[in-house]
Amino acid sequence: MEKYTVTGHIGEGAHGIVLKARCLETGEIVALKKVPLKKLENGIPCSVLREIKALQQLDHANVVKLLDVFPYGSSVALVFEYMPTDLSVLLYDPDTPLTEAQVKAYMSMLLKGVDYCHSLGIMHRDLKPANLLISCTGWLKIADFGLACLLDNNPNKQYSHQVATRWYRAPELLYGARQYNQGVDLWAVGCIFGEMLNCFPLFRGDNDIEQLSLVLRALGTPDEQSWPGITELPDYNKISFPEYSVMPLEQLVPDVSNIARDLLSKFLVYDSDKRIEAASFKYAAKKLKSQMYNEIDLLVVRMILACLVDQMMRMILACLVDQVMRMILACLVDQVMRMILACLVDQVMRMILACLVDQVIRVKEALEHEYFYSLPLQSCPCDLPKPKVGKHGLCPNIPSPELHISVSTFG
Repeated sequence: MEKYTVTGHIGEGAHGIVLKARCLETGEIVALKKVPLKKLENGIPCSVLREIKALQQLDHANVVKLLDVFPYGSSVALVFEYMPTDLSVLLYDPDTPLTEAQVKAYMSMLLKGVDYCHSLGIMHRDLKPANLLISCTGWLKIADFGLACLLDNNPNKQYSHQVATRWYRAPELLYGARQYNQGVDLWAVGCIFGEMLNCFPLFRGDNDIEQLSLVLRALGTPDEQSWPGITELPDYNKISFPEYSVMPLEQLVPDVSNIARDLLSKFLVYDSDKRIEAASFKYAAKKLKSQMYNEIDLLVVRMILACLVDQMMRMILACLVDQVMRMILACLVDQVMRMILACLVDQVMRMILACLVDQVIRVKEALEHEYFYSLPLQSCPCDLPKPKVGKHGLCPNIPSPELHISVSTFG
């Protein structure tokens, strides 16, 4: 554990706790699955050993990678590549429902991963949306091989029928079959495909009997002709159901294309030997290509138009912004120039007025100086010219105020 540091909690399952951790050597984000050992004397549980053994043999782009295994206290730690979400989360996200293109892509990746496992003789036996992890780049990878087992070449080999989650459990397992093949995985693939198409599980039973009843209502009551060997299954005579007729696929999966219904019908078959193999995904892909090409062409046209409209809007917006900026800049420049010109005129007028006032003051001062200082300066009253005094003691030509002269006096 000294190689990893825990950074978060991802979730808990039936087999242990899953933590988010970082590798101290490489800095890689990983998922660390801690499987507790209830009794140390009993050793590692068989489910953990099966998962380790299966994953050590698998190396495929659509199968989760087991990076490391080591003991951790009273538990065993399995280190996987980190996957942020799974298909069940995406299926029931109301904000981003799966598109038809996503359904096709996930279905293709699921079949590739299942085909790879089956080519190595490995049955997963617990395929469901929660065990289909989705990477950050959109890759689907099969995980949780706790119920996986190797398919024995002996046709009489018996396996446990208590496998697979109920909603994705094949009808032969519901009837208690101990001898089965990889068809149990193909039935689960069909259920997952139908759930992606409907955004809802196809067969959602609360118990095994109700689950089997839902399957019979959809596919009709089986017999030896439609399902050879059904009467020999362990629990066939223990359960009796009414006679059901086959439900039209249009009713089971409405609002989907006929090609999708045709592919779904090849998985949901009672006889496991007649279910379409995962290797036939190439055949299914070819049938989907014609429709996909039309969708792709339409999508390309829409993308081109969207790009053209986006570019045109960007250009128009850029032109408008440029024109507005030019007008604003022109107005600002005009206002600034007006203000500068007004300031200059004001300053010039102030300078001219100041100069004129200064000149007037200087001229006035000069005139006053010339008037006062052109005559000799009188130092005292005695220096002033004195008028001549006549014999009567009066200035000539200046009558005395006390002398009254009349014409008759000089008569």
